[in-house]
Amino acid sequence: MKFRPLLRKLKKESLNRFRAMTLPVLVAGTAFASCYAAYAHALPYASDHSYFQLRAVHVWCDNKNASPEELAIRAGLYEGMTLWNVDLEAAERALEEIAWVREVHVVRRFPDEVSIRVFGRRAVATTSMTDGPYLIDIDGAVYRDAGPVGYRDLPYLTGWADVSERGGQVARLRVLMTILGASEERGYRISQIDVDDSGDYWLFPEMPRVAIKLGRAHDVRAAFASIEALVEEVEAGLDRVVEIDLSTRGRVVLKAADGGLQRLLEAMRGPRAKADGGAGERG
Repeated sequence: MKFRPLLRKLKKESLNRFRAMTLPVLVAGTAFASCYAAYAHALPYASDHSYFQLRAVHVWCDNKNASPEELAIRAGLYEGMTLWNVDLEAAERALEEIAWVREVHVVRRFPDEVSIRVFGRRAVATTSMTDGPYLIDIDGAVYRDAGPVGYRDLPYLTGWADVSERGGQVARLRVLMTILGASEERGYRISQIDVDDSGDYWLFPEMPRVAIKLGRAHDVRAAFASIEALVEEVEAGLDRVVEIDLSTRGRVVLKAADGGLQRLLEAMRGPRAKADGGAGERG
């Protein structure tokens, strides 16, 4: 008999706890439902209200490849729509599909404006494909500008598209871009960088007019260091060189035209050769 009052007390306390827990949930749920109903009722009215009608589209672009009107139309912005109907992500995707576009930002500015900022790619090289010349940006993206471009003022990257596999093309282009970047780090002005059918990379500076065979280009910076050491050691006679072969690690092979190799070797030997010869004569 003593347990019955205790059970009734525990039962009452449990019921009170349940009510204390469920009441806030019911209140919050009711408030949420009311807010959602108001939102659902007001949204169609607000989204079509003339107060939010698009009245101005501000377009900024860092080049002249397209007019502000063309970019606004490509983004899907038209007269008569409201800001609530503007799909920002869809607008950015539409503009990013343009080949020369690198980055896009589309922002609503309540109550009646949209801002568009478009950043174009910056070409660092050019290349040629079956349908004509293309540009290449710092990220290795191959594209075309909307207008005329001075392709001749940029380094020319060739041979990378001569393989059929997409993966092989990407790998070759990546190496070409690495060589170009290393060249620019050292201040070299490059006319062309080529990869031949055997997979060897060739560098052609603007001056001097010499072909530099880098081979597989495993270590481009080490190859450039070898060239600079060679120039410092043997400056005289390098004007006769037509090819520098760095394809074998630890070895530099020079090739000269018109029989100039012997004169080049003499220039390379320099005073030491003369001193040795003089000692021989005296002996």
